Amino acid sequence: MKQPGSPPLLLVTLVIAGFSTGFAKGNSTFRTQAVKDTITVAAQDSIPYFMENEISIGIGAAYSPEMSMFNVAEDVAAGTNVGISIAYLRNLNEQIAVGINFYGYFKSIDNAPIIVNGNPKEYTLNVSTMNIGAECRYMFSRQKVRPYGFLVICYATGSLNNDELGSLRMSGVSGGGGAGADISLGMNWSLAIEGTASFGTAKWAQPPFSNSTGDDYNPTMYMGLVRISYLWE
Repeated sequence: MKQPGSPPLLLVTLVIAGFSTGFAKGNSTFRTQAVKDTITVAAQDSIPYFMENEISIGIGAAYSPEMSMFNVAEDVAAGTNVGISIAYLRNLNEQIAVGINFYGYFKSIDNAPIIVNGNPKEYTLNVSTMNIGAECRYMFSRQKVRPYGFLVICYATGSLNNDELGSLRMSGVSGGGGAGADISLGMNWSLAIEGTASFGTAKWAQPPFSNSTGDDYNPTMYMGLVRISYLWE
């Protein structure tokens, strides 16, 4: 017996079934894409925010409070000079790095009045005051601008040189610290502004000149540098 209304009911059922199947496929595609996006983001997040190795060179100004470099009556103050720093650091994680820092200053003194064998004469003297030792740095942030602080403990060394008089070594100990901030210039380069305060005590190998009253030397210095670094894995 023919029942009126059956074909329309069958048609509606087929339409609903087709729509449900299409929606399920679309939803599955959406979920698959979402999983792919999640994996991509996770892979990006796993990329380290730092390179393991870092070598840098800095140049700027260094001020020393040493007022009597050679322990003579008419002496020379160390004053402000060209400061340099060369460092290698190994980044242990995103915050902490350890390594070696070689820093100090050079000074050239023209027409220094020196008494040699009882006779006064003017000489040009070249003096270097350097520190080489261990550095530990803490990076407060790994964003575009990265502030940091560091500590150093060093062997202080240096020399007094003149072509006619020869050379004289100086040695001692020093330590200090500083702070700065660097800007990332890409994956492998960064540029920093840095300040250092270094304190110490040292002695010349012997009194520098015949009229020197002692062999003490103060290697303390305050430095402001611009530093460029190269980083690699």
